[in-house]
Amino acid sequence: MTPYITPKYLKPDRGRSEEGVYIFTKTVHLCEASPAKVEIYASTRYKLYINGTYVCEGPCRTPFSERRFDTVETNAFAEGENQIKVVVVHLAEIQVATTFARAEKPVLLMRATCGENVIETDASWQCDFVKNHRLMGSDTYVFPYEDVCGDAEYAPVPLEENKEFDFDAGVYTANYGSAPFRMKPRELPMIYPGEDVDFSVVRRGENYVELDAGLYVTAHVKITLRAGTKAKITYAECYTFPDGKRLRDDTSGKIEGVFDTVSAGKEDFTFESFWFRAFRYIRIDTDNSDGVISVTANRFNYPAAAVGTFTCSDKAFDRMNDISINTLLCCTTDIFVDCPYYEQQQYIMDSAVEAAVFMRYCGDHRIVRKSINDFAASRVPCGLLCANYPCTMVQIIPGFSVFYIYMLSDYYEYTADKEFVKAHLNVVDGILSHFDGVKNADGLISLSDEWDFVDWVPGWERGVPPVKHGSPNTIYSLYYAYGLKTAAYLAKECGRDGLCMEYTARYRELLDALCVKCLDKVRGMYHDGCGTFSAHTIIWAVLSGAVTGEEAREMCKKLTLPDIYKSSYSMNFFLFRALEKCGMYDMAQNYFDGWNKMMELHCTTWCENPDDPRSECHAWSCAPAYEFSANVLGVKYSSDDVIIIAPQTLGLEFARGTVPTRHGNVEVNWTCREGKFEIAVSSPDNVKKRLVMPDGTSHEFFDGEKILNNANCG
Repeated sequence: MTPYITPKYLKPDRGRSEEGVYIFTKTVHLCEASPAKVEIYASTRYKLYINGTYVCEGPCRTPFSERRFDTVETNAFAEGENQIKVVVVHLAEIQVATTFARAEKPVLLMRATCGENVIETDASWQCDFVKNHRLMGSDTYVFPYEDVCGDAEYAPVPLEENKEFDFDAGVYTANYGSAPFRMKPRELPMIYPGEDVDFSVVRRGENYVELDAGLYVTAHVKITLRAGTKAKITYAECYTFPDGKRLRDDTSGKIEGVFDTVSAGKEDFTFESFWFRAFRYIRIDTDNSDGVISVTANRFNYPAAAVGTFTCSDKAFDRMNDISINTLLCCTTDIFVDCPYYEQQQYIMDSAVEAAVFMRYCGDHRIVRKSINDFAASRVPCGLLCANYPCTMVQIIPGFSVFYIYMLSDYYEYTADKEFVKAHLNVVDGILSHFDGVKNADGLISLSDEWDFVDWVPGWERGVPPVKHGSPNTIYSLYYAYGLKTAAYLAKECGRDGLCMEYTARYRELLDALCVKCLDKVRGMYHDGCGTFSAHTIIWAVLSGAVTGEEAREMCKKLTLPDIYKSSYSMNFFLFRALEKCGMYDMAQNYFDGWNKMMELHCTTWCENPDDPRSECHAWSCAPAYEFSANVLGVKYSSDDVIIIAPQTLGLEFARGTVPTRHGNVEVNWTCREGKFEIAVSSPDNVKKRLVMPDGTSHEFFDGEKILNNANCG
């Protein structure tokens, strides 16, 4: 049993430390080799090596009011002398890596229990600042790129021990930076470099080589250079052209973008990027035609188990599913991010879509819980949440707080975790109280002084509908209505009947105001608040329940009208939800064109938007993977905890796959040929299931497998 110890954390003892790379080392002698348990925390980011072997890296990004320490098991310790090295990147003020917590000084805290031996951070450790390992900021806000020299120059750094920390109690009481915080165990699995990236050579010149990874990846890159070689390593999402982007594998253009620079020094030198790099293509320029010895890379993503599967008779749909999953993985590490090449920010709207797809892909709810907790910790005094968090900068997009309510409700559907939802009702109430407090005289929501983003729609400046200040912002008013309705449901589920009644009363009052001020009765549509019409008001009128039944179906038919603003990839996820809700999902076939066009451009991840996308990898565009799981395979939940299998054929001849649920995996295999539908389902025993056939007939069953023949395809 590990003895009770209270190690002290280490940090330099002189004022504010210079930003850069610090190396903490300790040599220990062990009489015998044995497996070890290592508990470790460092700021801003660390990599742990024992006897030259990579062990782990971290810590996990968290809300800035807390920190997470990592625990790993390792066999890297040997009999005799052992060298422990922890490389720590320290950031204080530089405006990059905005999702990482800041510190005045680099901090290391470690305890290794190896048999009867306990190794901890104390004054016997050595710390060196690497003088010629420079961190380079960029306008992408991602983790710094690097300027590295193989002949490292070190400056010894005197250390001081500080207040004690108890790993076992999980409390770190030091006054760190501006305020104390709590240290807790890591809540997510460790992330390790994964499968090898298979590079091919695009072209090679006297002093350069261009490499193709075959598809867009996020990966740790490792490049070995010959002694004396200097290199510039440029990472690109695609080749660029003076007149804009073309086919994503058209290699006749230029590789431009962010880069690392490396000088090998007097001996051969291997550079390994400290943080992952996002790219499809790499260009290495050198001052030596024979300077590159080797280039390797290992993918770096959240360790998601590929439980959810899908294949069908349409190879385009199969390809869409594969690209969606690759996009999702590239945007998922210890947080969900909007894009891995640029901001690497965890945004609420993006995360709501990513979480929905993620739970259907691997059934892992841990990172979804963490994302919900992260955003809850971002609350500002008015009750809204930061649009992106954790982040060193504050950005408010009021409508995004409603997507937090969507995300919480979606999580509840997949997990039935009532206690978790109950603990977040105060966050939901703060959001709704904000909107209630800013209603105009008509009882509706108007434009705010923040960024009222909705969607990247051509003709909308910065993604904001062309609404004037003081006029009703219909889409945001419908957002608010959706939030009230969903919150009323969650409150009732959690036994808060009084709160449910309050939300319901406010909801009905809001719908009345919307009907009076925003519904064009001649066209049978809600206007945007300024005389224009958009798909977005239709989507949220349906999702909020402002329209139901035949009225909702008639309104959805107007989604194809040529004179309304159309939704883009991210909002199309919610368009599909609206079609699903009002029983018109067969219209979904009309909305895969954007993804087909991206495949025609040979994209291997989905773009941020259809109008000259800045980002080639944006997981809020991953709707196809959700659609194929939830609607083509048709596996979903009902309010009475029944697994529903309700396939939508969408003109397909067959579809099969697996969907993880909280009760276990559901396997579906159906065919639709010559007007006849046949389905086989393998599902968990002792769970009530209901089959809803394409012709609308319903069948309940309890056994593990049920085959129904000769039902009409519908």
